[in-house]
Amino acid sequence: FDIIHINQVVGAPLLGLKNLGLPVTYGIYHPATADLEAALDFERNPFSRIVWRLKYLLIIRAQKMLAGTFPVLTDSRAAADKIFADYGVPKKNISVIYNAIDTAIFKPSAAKEPNAVIAVGSFIHPRKGFDYLLKIYKDLDKHGVKILDVGRRPGYGLKKLAALKNVRRFGAVSRADLITLYSRAQVNISTSRYEGFGLSILEAMACGTPTLAFAVGGAKEVVESIDPTLLAAPGDIDEMLRKIYTILVNPDQQKIARYAEKIEEHYGLQKISKKLEDYYYAITRAN
Repeated sequence: FDIIHINQVVGAPLLGLKNLGLPVTYGIYHPATADLEAALDFERNPFSRIVWRLKYLLIIRAQKMLAGTFPVLTDSRAAADKIFADYGVPKKNISVIYNAIDTAIFKPSAAKEPNAVIAVGSFIHPRKGFDYLLKIYKDLDKHGVKILDVGRRPGYGLKKLAALKNVRRFGAVSRADLITLYSRAQVNISTSRYEGFGLSILEAMACGTPTLAFAVGGAKEVVESIDPTLLAAPGDIDEMLRKIYTILVNPDQQKIARYAEKIEEHYGLQKISKKLEDYYYAITRAN
């Protein structure tokens, strides 16, 4: 190998890679400290909070060691700032390269389904904000909005989703089906307490579907670059609901039509892959 790229994983034995004489870079896409903070924000039970702290004790320690040993690559300025603040990694040792979207693949592929909202992702960890999502779903269901629910959900949530008559569960789907579902919806919603980047946000927008998100971490950064009006204050369910209903009633088609162009400008596959290639060559030369 010419280069080793560690992708988010942790473990003290990985420190041994520095003895191989090869360039190594460490990718952090959502710092473990942010994951812990999100879990503690969600959890109110004192015993459960202690469990969360113990669960992340060694993970955070290992991630900090790795970040202090190898050049760090992350996918948003927000994540870079968090790594600097929590792990003390000098900013000169942190590089930011956004994730890429292939707009030749992620593009509108189906007619809009009237009054339809979608949420996509694995909402297992509290960081993803399933508790927020469920409250939003309940309000939408009460008003007869169709809900396309895609991805994994916590076990306790499946019964609650089954009780909502307007929710259609899809679970894991193929990429082709995902693009069709994105395209059918009028609004995509992200309820994360923290996102290092927020890939599904851009995927949906490339498919012509506005995405509402809380102004947290990389999600704030990504949405601001495309359409800042789609941001809601962190955890403000009422604000997000107001914005959902506004789009359902009166979508700004001219603004939506420009999303793909903006995504290609900031996150296009060719542009981002060239940046990643240049980064690999730079750390190879520096080794």
